[in-house]
Amino acid sequence: AFRRGEVCHIINPDINQEIYGMPEYIGALLSASLSRSADQFRKYYYDNGSHAGCIIHIGSSAVDRESMEALKKTLTESRGGGAFKNLLIQTT
Repeated sequence: AFRRGEVCHIINPDINQEIYGMPEYIGALLSASLSRSADQFRKYYYDNGSHAGCIIHIGSSAVDRESMEALKKTLTESRGGGAFKNLLIQTT
């Protein structure tokens, strides 16, 4: 309920008219978001020792269990705080 003489100004963004259209910065939001994501990727890349994770495929069952465990441990410890993930696949 409004008192006499009060004004309630409701602005709805509308791309089809110029007076209250979408704010000009709306078009730049995607670019800013992508730029932030790229900066974050570069930071994680640097923090992770300049590598972005990997996929290692071992196609032989000749690798002993001790070597596989050592490789798993090395890959887990090289993640730099979880910035990137490594994938180890062993097929026989």
